[in-house]
Amino acid sequence: MVLSTRLATSLLTSNDLWDLFFFNKPIEYAKPPSNLYEIYEGKEFKGLRLQAALAGFSKEDVSVSAKGTTLKISGKNVKDSVNPKFQCEFSWEYSIRKDLDLEKIEGSLENGLLSLFIPVKESEKPKEITFKLK
Repeated sequence: MVLSTRLATSLLTSNDLWDLFFFNKPIEYAKPPSNLYEIYEGKEFKGLRLQAALAGFSKEDVSVSAKGTTLKISGKNVKDSVNPKFQCEFSWEYSIRKDLDLEKIEGSLENGLLSLFIPVKESEKPKEITFKLK
């Protein structure tokens, strides 16, 4: 079994960094760097992997939820109540392809890296059908 990945898109825009560092917008408007990968086993599509850098966030700070075909990731990090400039809050919403199963998302947050795997629905996987010839 050989798994391969292909970068589907980068979810961080250069404008996010400009807004944060050069236009002095509050830090809660910046999106952490993230990438979305398509996962294949041979030529068969297995699902998507979303990875986001969330340095300084713990599992308790981050929430992942799904409704319909919408995936929502949000987080709030309040480490320093004296200086609100070091507080960070974010919320992302993604429209997810209908052939992916949001009920079976697997995820982890380790060493500041959020990693989610969204598998293909069982009903969408190709099936081999054998026919009898007359």
